[in-house]
Formats: sequence, structure tokens, C-alpha cells
Amino acid sequence: MTGKRTLSETQSALEEFQMTSRELEEDLEQIDCDDLERTESRKKSLLDLESKYNKAIERNVILENEVEEKNSLIEQVQRLKDELKDGELGPPTPSSEPVSPQKKEIYNPPAPQPSQKQL
Repeated sequence: MTGKRTLSETQSALEEFQMTSRELEEDLEQIDCDDLERTESRKKSLLDLESKYNKAIERNVILENEVEEKNSLIEQVQRLKDELKDGELGPPTPSSEPVSPQKKEIYNPPAPQPSQKQL
């Protein structure tokens, strides 16, 4: 009887082990799926963030170029003001002949004469 009992206990233990093994495999598959979903979600988030970062960098470069251009123009205007103030640049001198817009002559035909009636 101990042999049957041991065989029965062994079979029961084997069945319990197989059930536990299946449950653990299912849990592992579920964990793998969850991990995969989280990984994909994180990857997508990182790609979106990278895209936003690149756009921000491009915008900053454009703004930096505009600031440099503005500063250059400010320096140029100040230099011209200083030159004008110091007399290096005189006021614009008029040329010897005044510039006037060209006048177009318009042909005006003579007014018609009233016709004389013969009597």
C-alpha cells in the first residue's frame, strides 16, 4: 500500500507541479506582453520627444540668427549716426540740376469754331 500511496502522491505532486508550471508560463507571457507594450509606448514617447527637441533646436537657431542680424543692423545704424554727428557724412547735396518728374505734353486740339450760318 505504501507503493500505491507513494505513486498516488507522486502523481498528485506531478499534476500540481505541471499546473503551477503552466500558470507561471502564462504569467511570464503576460509579463512579457506588458513589458513589450510598455517598451513600445516608451519608444514612441521618446521619438515624439526627440522630434519636439529637434524642432526647438531649429527654432532657436533661426531666432539666434535673427538676433545676430538685428544686432548687426543696430551697430550699423549707430555707426552711421556717429558718422553723421561727427560730420563725416554730410547731408545729401543737391545735384546741379534739380530733379523734376518728366512732364508729358498732352495734345489738346483746338476747340471747334461755331459754324456761321449763311443767310
